[in-house]
Parts: sequence; C-alpha cells; structure tokens
Amino acid sequence: MRIHRPFIFIASLALMALCGLMGVLVLIYGFNEQGLRCGRLCSLEISIRLLFGDRGFEMLVAMGLFAAALMCGSIALRPA
Repeated sequence: MRIHRPFIFIASLALMALCGLMGVLVLIYGFNEQGLRCGRLCSLEISIRLLFGDRGFEMLVAMGLFAAALMCGSIALRPA
C-alpha cells in the first residue's frame, strides 16, 4: 500500500458519507426555493421541473448524490 492510499481512502469515505447525507436530506426536506441558485443552468432546472415536477426534480438530484456517493465508495475500496 502506497503512502498516499490511506488519505485517498479516508477522503473518499468522507465524501461518500457527505453525498449520502445530502441525498437523504434532499429527500426528507426538499429544496429551499430562496437558497437554490442555478446560475447558467436555470433553463435546465426549469425544463426538468416542468417535465418531472418539483418532487421528480428532488428525486433526480438525490439520485445524482447517491451515485456520487457510490462512485466515492468505489474509489475508496479500489485495490491498490
């Protein structure tokens, strides 16, 4: 095991926990409309909300966060 491998492992596990927690919080509480700033992606957000509705948009964001958590977990558990 190389010397930097434990740092990658710990950082990946921390990011995995953070993304998983954020996904759960989005599913429980949803979005604060005042705090959601979209910048240049406003048209994408609006079109997704029109297509899937508010709850569908929250589900898509949560699935993206869970996918990021799985990706961080696979990086953490990758053999050296």
